[in-house]
Amino acid sequence: MVINAGKVKSPDGIVVDYDPERDVLRVVTKHTDRSEGMSVTNGVELDFDAVSNKPSGATIIGFHRNNWDDKLRELSKILQGHTAIDPDIFVKAIIETVARR
Repeated sequence: MVINAGKVKSPDGIVVDYDPERDVLRVVTKHTDRSEGMSVTNGVELDFDAVSNKPSGATIIGFHRNNWDDKLRELSKILQGHTAIDPDIFVKAIIETVARR
C-alpha cells in the first residue's frame, strides 16, 4: 500500500480516501473524468464511468453514521459485486485509510 496525501493506493491500483469532516469514504477502482452514481443501500453509491458505463468505484456517504466501519465485510462484498475485485483488498485499504484519520 502506498499512502500519499491522505489517500491509500493498493498495489492493485485502488485508491481509497476518507473525509472525516463529511464522513465520506471514496473508493476509486478506475480513474474517470466524469462519473455517475447509483444509490444502493445505507449511503452506498456505486460509481460508473459516464462515457463507458463501466464501474469506477463507490462513494460511501455517512461511513461511520451508517456503521459501515462495523460492517466492512458486508461493504466489501457490495464493492466486489460492483467491481469483481477481491473483497479482502477493499477491507485492507479501507482499514488503513480510516485508521490514519
